[in-house]
Amino acid sequence: MEQFKLIIVEDVPLELKGTEGILRNDVPEAEIIGTAESEEAYWKLIKQQALPWLALKYADTPRWNIPMSRC
Repeated sequence: MEQFKLIIVEDVPLELKGTEGILRNDVPEAEIIGTAESEEAYWKLIKQQALPWLALKYADTPRWNIPMSRC
């Protein structure tokens, strides 16, 4: 599989750590370019980094206006 960049958006620290660990161990092609605990933190990260291929967002945060498709 080809390398891809992603950002993990999760507001529960333990779940963020678990998701990050699973991806690092089980998906070596995934390059985690950042993590964010809020929509504000996500947008700051996007401004500092290149756009990711994928953003993982906790499903129970519908109020966050984070696009989930590749730009």
